[in-house]
Amino acid sequence: MAKSPKSPTNKEERQEKDPLYKELITNYLDQFIETVAPEVAKQLDFTKATPKNKELYIYRKKAIHGQKKYVDHLFDIPYLQSTEILSIIIHIELENTDDLDIMQHRMLHYFHLLDLQYESHDILPIVIFFHQKALPGIHVHELKKGKYFNHLQFRFIQWGVGNDTAEYWLNVNPPKPLYAALSSHMISKTLTPEEIGIQALCLVEKAEKDDNRRSLLLDYIEAFINLKPAEKQGFYQKVKSIQGVDQMIERWSDRIASESFNQGLERGLEQGLEQGKRQSILSLVKALQLSYTNADEVQLQSISNEEQLDQILIAVSLRKEDHLGKILQSVLH
Repeated sequence: MAKSPKSPTNKEERQEKDPLYKELITNYLDQFIETVAPEVAKQLDFTKATPKNKELYIYRKKAIHGQKKYVDHLFDIPYLQSTEILSIIIHIELENTDDLDIMQHRMLHYFHLLDLQYESHDILPIVIFFHQKALPGIHVHELKKGKYFNHLQFRFIQWGVGNDTAEYWLNVNPPKPLYAALSSHMISKTLTPEEIGIQALCLVEKAEKDDNRRSLLLDYIEAFINLKPAEKQGFYQKVKSIQGVDQMIERWSDRIASESFNQGLERGLEQGLEQGKRQSILSLVKALQLSYTNADEVQLQSISNEEQLDQILIAVSLRKEDHLGKILQSVLH
């Protein structure tokens, strides 16, 4: 059973991962709208979609609870056929709470501000909930206030991604790359996070052929799939054996190796430069999965010559041999 997937939990983490959200929605805006509002999507020319300034002019001095000066995502998309209203403003909010009451009033407030700024446009408000207690699936939420002269009716689309089922969206036909990325936030009663990640990567390999978009999807999945750092090594071992996926995730190996190298170097500098190099070599050997014995490790720890350590480090990073013992032998003899 999948553990609770990663979602934006604080301001620092949100700011760090904001570029991933932005790139994902910008690159797959058509797939996103086709999913949450298919009838609207049929009428839009996504080739001419334009990101808009996300800053909203605040007309009131007193802010409502949770009010922001910026919306998360805003796009202007023209209609395919000419009408009196030439385009629609797509407003997308990313939310990590499950407090629908607060969110519905915030969305209503945003709608009023957007309506003042874009008088001649239609407006489509959408909320993506990442919280595990959010209402799963895609729904139209309706806020009603008053009865007679002050009657108000406001609707927006909500998608409870954080409480949605990963295996459903990973098996939608035809497959959509967007679902591979969003599945990393989802839950499952039958799949582990590792299995969700593997299926997501297989979907990317099958459905996305553009290299830049593939890189984006891999970064997104890696950032949000609920795997501990120690589990990523085993995860990489499994996915690299899958035909097609192995080449696609080759750069993960380099990244893991680089992280291991840097971590080893930082630990080693505290203990002295020589020990730091030895620790970095051993970390890199493990990350690149080169073979070595206890005797090789003992021999490495006995080397104090910085020039030899530098030569060994270079030879390991270039994978000149598949066994640490062979590298040691070539450098020392």
